[in-house]
Amino acid sequence: MRPVAALLLAAGADVNAAPFLNIPILSNPALCGDVDTVAWLAAHGADPSAVDECGFTVLFAHFESLSGEMIRTLAGLGGNMQRGETTKPYCASYARIHFEALDKCRSDPACAVADVVAALDPRR
Repeated sequence: MRPVAALLLAAGADVNAAPFLNIPILSNPALCGDVDTVAWLAAHGADPSAVDECGFTVLFAHFESLSGEMIRTLAGLGGNMQRGETTKPYCASYARIHFEALDKCRSDPACAVADVVAALDPRR
């Protein structure tokens, strides 16, 4: 992913533009587990706390799908689990699902990122 991103940025692309459903640029490499590209994009100005159309950051929207290494990487880059307000009804149900996953991790001794979740949980 990084070579394509480098070409786009060299051609003047906005690293924080999110034309499709306002999905942050870090979502795709994060979901693919590409820690190097996430770190590279962040070093080139990508906002790790950018939000999608529901007001969810990458960490909040994709928590259940991200590796422990990716969660720690995004958190270390300044990502958070804040959830913005929205009038879209489906966003509220998605939020409930994500909060359930956060709660499950916090209460599971086997969850390798429970400390990160505890520190970043927006309800703390």
